[in-house]
Amino acid sequence: MNRRQKLGAVTGSSAVIVAMAATWVFFDLASAAEVAGVVGAAAAVVVVGPTLFGGVPDLPWQTTVVREADALARKVLAHAQDQERHHQVETPEPLELLWRAASEDLVDHLANIRGSEPGIELVPLEVEGRQRDIAALYDGASGGLVVLGGPGAGKTVLAYQFVHGKLLTRTEGRDPVPVVFGIHGWDPQTDLRKWLAGELLREYSVPEVHDSNGTALVTALINDGWILPVLDGFDEIADGLYREALDGMDDSGLPFVLTSRITEYSAAVHAGRALRRAAVVVISELTLDDLVKYLPRTARTAADKTWDAFLVRLSAYGRLEDSIAGQALSVPLMVSLARAVYTHGPASNDPMELLDAARFPTADDIRAHLLRSFVPAVYAKQQTRPNGGERRPPPAWRIKKAQEALAYIARRQTSRGDTDIAWWRFGDAVPRRYRAAAFGCPGAIAGAAEGWFLLHRLTGALAGGTLVGVLGALLGLSRGPMPARLQFRVAGRAKHTVAQIASGLLGGIVVGLAGWFAVRTWGWLALGPAAALGNAVGNGLSGWAHVKDPEADPKPIHRDVLYGVCGGFAGGTVIGVYSRMAHVHTGVSRASMLALGLAVGLGFSLTTALLAPTRAKTVVTPTELLGSNRVYTIFQAVTYGVAFSIVVDVLTGLKNAIILGPVIGVAFTLVACAWGRWIVLRFWLSAFGRLPWPVWRFLADAYDRGVLRQAGAVFQFRHDLLQKELAATPPTDTERLTNRAGADGD
Repeated sequence: MNRRQKLGAVTGSSAVIVAMAATWVFFDLASAAEVAGVVGAAAAVVVVGPTLFGGVPDLPWQTTVVREADALARKVLAHAQDQERHHQVETPEPLELLWRAASEDLVDHLANIRGSEPGIELVPLEVEGRQRDIAALYDGASGGLVVLGGPGAGKTVLAYQFVHGKLLTRTEGRDPVPVVFGIHGWDPQTDLRKWLAGELLREYSVPEVHDSNGTALVTALINDGWILPVLDGFDEIADGLYREALDGMDDSGLPFVLTSRITEYSAAVHAGRALRRAAVVVISELTLDDLVKYLPRTARTAADKTWDAFLVRLSAYGRLEDSIAGQALSVPLMVSLARAVYTHGPASNDPMELLDAARFPTADDIRAHLLRSFVPAVYAKQQTRPNGGERRPPPAWRIKKAQEALAYIARRQTSRGDTDIAWWRFGDAVPRRYRAAAFGCPGAIAGAAEGWFLLHRLTGALAGGTLVGVLGALLGLSRGPMPARLQFRVAGRAKHTVAQIASGLLGGIVVGLAGWFAVRTWGWLALGPAAALGNAVGNGLSGWAHVKDPEADPKPIHRDVLYGVCGGFAGGTVIGVYSRMAHVHTGVSRASMLALGLAVGLGFSLTTALLAPTRAKTVVTPTELLGSNRVYTIFQAVTYGVAFSIVVDVLTGLKNAIILGPVIGVAFTLVACAWGRWIVLRFWLSAFGRLPWPVWRFLADAYDRGVLRQAGAVFQFRHDLLQKELAATPPTDTERLTNRAGADGD
């Protein structure tokens, strides 16, 4: 967002606040038409303000696309370099991976790979090479490149090094931008181009602008050939979708680089056919010479001979495959783990133990030992402070707690069949009965306090505590929502913003008219069903508008309607019960009820109109998503609080409005927003020993130590083998007790 757009957003938002305040002050003197006019004018300013102050790109569309491609290249290069630094790929010089041609039963015809016309003499592809040559191999194939390897063979590292090398030689304004995508999240039922667009928006800061035909910038980047997808982890797709996934890649018509384990890719090809026009290579295993050149250089000092005796003994076998330890260390992942355990771990660790055949009778035993020893080793290592100093390793009991917490996360992710560690899903790990208590008990206390203070009697406290406590418990039973963010931009998508505001206002009109009739006819308790009807209309129209919005992430409309019924009934019932117990006259005017409905409708529609779905804005790190959802939650709490304060002020007076309105806004957003649920439920996870008290600091520290990696808005374990090994750790006694007390999560 540029300066002019920000100015427009601030202008529009300020006008809304002023309009709502004016409605509050002059409410008793205003007719329904006047109030509706104020609300409508405020909504129009929100729409028109940013549009008038800027938003549509001044540059020609093609120039905008090219400039964004160049900007994206700089971001991707910085990310690739950060990943290499984080995993110490370049310190010292990296292990140099070798590749060889895959067997012919996995590869398309050479003429198709070369893209040659019939009758032209074909130049064979290089059948062997080093990692520095992988870019040239890709350039020689017309359809792309598939890189195969066993577990831990270095496929992901090779993918990032491919991206790094291509970007260093890229010509701005001409060459495509290679971008790594974790393909495990792709459902082949979704068009690959569309999925890539969503991932690109989720991972990088692509401006959300459209050309005169409505084509999004991110779509133009993909369709015009500015993106070279590097699809990492084909083997992590559900095995029943392998064949369909290959077909989807072929049908996309995109050139790409794909990484996969050998077994899974072979099964997919043998079930159908090879990828058209793609070269296929296999990463070779390491050799003894690779280890002799690499491991001594990882020692702490030149005088450090940690690896010398081990390598001498290993060399006596001749080849790596001739010894058990050599078989285990034949892939880069295990070499990296061994480096962490014996070079950077405690001084008492000696790699000579890997040659003990009685302790490690098979290569799998050594691999399991390295995976188990990795976490204690990296936590025992001194960490560098941001100011350049060093911090002492944590005490032994903290290292043990870190292991237990990581094992708990790994078990949770493995049971879900997922590799993405999303902070907003941590609350779902809390058993339902505890979630209900976490939100129901504070709700009951707040409701009872409000009932006692507002209604001045014990029955009011009992009614308020029961009502709000039950609502909190019911919301606590539900799963947490996906984090949302505000997007103070209307230019380029004004019609979609208008549609959302109009949906809220129409729903508010229904609430007002139906509520006026219901209350006059059956009393205040009928306000709940009336509000359910109005909110169902507003949510249904909002969901229909989301379907028409290319930047939205719509749910099925029937689900929006159902949510509207539940939310409207809950909110209307709360207001109705308090109004009845406060002896508010049921003969409230139609104009007043209509205006109240419009105020609430505008309050809800503003957060919807300015909503940015998680996949449609920059989410470079989990921390950024947490911060952006915090802003959204606070905005929503203020908006809802002001809207309900207007309602309570008119019905029961200003004193009650000052107390009850903000409480409703805060309570609703704490339960309904991802950040609100996070700040409540993380205390349960810490109190029952699942995670350390400073949860976010713990996750960030695990990332700094190389146990976790970042993948856009989520964390992941460094490798799925590490996740599986940690998941095999037995749960603690506390975890067993709480699991028996209630089903773990959903």
